[in-house]
This record gives sequence, C-alpha cells and structure tokens, in this order.
Amino acid sequence: MKAKYILVIAAIVLLVFGLGFLFVPLAVMNRFGVPLGPDGILMTQLLGAAFLGFAVLNWVTQSFTVPEDLRPIVLANFVVNAVGFVVALLQKLNGLGNVWSWVPIGLFLLFALAFGYSYLVRSSIEGPTVRAKHA
Repeated sequence: MKAKYILVIAAIVLLVFGLGFLFVPLAVMNRFGVPLGPDGILMTQLLGAAFLGFAVLNWVTQSFTVPEDLRPIVLANFVVNAVGFVVALLQKLNGLGNVWSWVPIGLFLLFALAFGYSYLVRSSIEGPTVRAKHA
C-alpha cells in the first residue's frame, strides 16, 4: 500500500480519537476501562491535541509530490505508533483497561507495521512525480 493512503487512513483514525480525547475524555477512557481523575483528564486532552496535530500533518501530506518530503513524516508516524504500541501493551499486560483496550493496541501495531514497511520499502513512498520549480 502506498504511504499516502496509510497517512490518510491514519489521519482519519487520529481525528476520531483526538476529538474524543479532547472533548469527551471521561466517556472515551471509560469505554476502555481506564478511570480518570482531574490530572488524567488533562493528560488525555493533551494527548487529544497531539493526535489532532498528527491528523492534520498526515492529511496535508497527501498533496506532497516529492518522495523525499514524505520520508520524515512516515518515520515520525512509525516512531509514534511503535512506542505507543509498546507502552499500551505493557499497561494492558499490567492489568490496565478492559477488553476494548485491545483496540488502540491493535491500531498502534497495524500503523507501526504499515509505516515501518513504507519507510523501509522505498517503492511505497516513491512515485513518478517531480518537484515543481518555484519562481
């Protein structure tokens, strides 16, 4: 799959989670069986803000025409998802959350694998486009 398609799919998923974390953090985290106090609400909202920032970043990259421009974005997405997967999995294995908490763990894993593959396999990023010259 082309990196641009993965970025668009990731942007949509990040938008959904980001809006949920930002505007209804208690409802979202209760769905995953994670209790939140006032400090947890703040941290969840900050995570939502970060997710929204990544969603915007991923969405606007679909208009990039030069493969080298996409590589740092793909690498950053890989790092975020790989680290997110490890942290979420360790917390789940320590007993945090309910059965629904496997959903973000699975998403982190899928996106880490997809972005890692896209970063390592140049053909998923490269295309027959050329950078336009600016006057």
